[in-house]
Amino acid sequence: PPDEQDAIVYFLDAAEKRIRRYIRAKQKLIKLLNEQKQAIIQQAVTRGLNPDVPMKDSGVEWIGDIPDGWDVVALGLLTINRCDGPFGSGLKSGHYTDSGVRVIRLQNIGNAEFRDMSKAFINPEHYATLGDHDVLEDDLLIAGLGDKNNPTGRACVAPPNIEPAMVKADCFRFRLRKDLLNPMYVAFHLTATAPVASQILSTGATRQRINLSTTSSRSIAFPNLETQQEIINYIFDSIEPMNKTIDVIKEEIELIQEYRTRLIADVVTGKVDVRGLAFEMPEEFDDDDLLDVDEDDLLEEDELEEVFDGE
Repeated sequence: PPDEQDAIVYFLDAAEKRIRRYIRAKQKLIKLLNEQKQAIIQQAVTRGLNPDVPMKDSGVEWIGDIPDGWDVVALGLLTINRCDGPFGSGLKSGHYTDSGVRVIRLQNIGNAEFRDMSKAFINPEHYATLGDHDVLEDDLLIAGLGDKNNPTGRACVAPPNIEPAMVKADCFRFRLRKDLLNPMYVAFHLTATAPVASQILSTGATRQRINLSTTSSRSIAFPNLETQQEIINYIFDSIEPMNKTIDVIKEEIELIQEYRTRLIADVVTGKVDVRGLAFEMPEEFDDDDLLDVDEDDLLEEDELEEVFDGE
């Protein structure tokens, strides 16, 4: 009957507001934790771990002062070889298969972490026609395209057992001189400095883009290999508790979303009777000013994949 329909609508609307408030609060917490992680990484890879060491001007706008004794060199001069992905019609989503040569795409390049949730492959025969775009374990992977939430120039390291693999368009592969650089350190450094560097170096009005040549000329600051490893260990030890907290929060969000779906189904099919409860619920308040999270920060992983796929 219409009056019961009204009660159901009122109840579900009130429940939806509470659930959205909960999710927005959790997503804001994730955002704050990620900002704290970035601050820790930024400090470690540009100023080192010893607060008492003398500093010097790096001469690079997006790096600033660095510890005395560190070097500043263009990435390309510290690289054995490099490549980008094939452009044009050489590689499209229509070429993808269920297995074969792994295709590394933009959504796989996270903030100093390889995102393995989205997989694409092409057959070896087609790969052989594309030229040299191969990826090996420990190669540095850099994103040549981004936006305000996923900056151009962010980087990660190719994980073990990735081979055979290749990079797609707007993804760059750098094979570094390991006698001078630890790939994980460089991934942290490039990602930490990417927001500022991308504003200075990139082109594009709506989506920032940097080509392979500009990426090769991008300056990085680095200490000796022993200190690089110390910085890596410090970063992992510092951000591990935050990563675990973020994982727990994401699980909580998934659970409340499942609850919302189940609740709607149970209420509209009469399994849960809300006729006497709906209009007794307390009045809602407007939470838009309390939880001012930008909607762009609330994209789900599958939405991010669609944004970065470039198809």
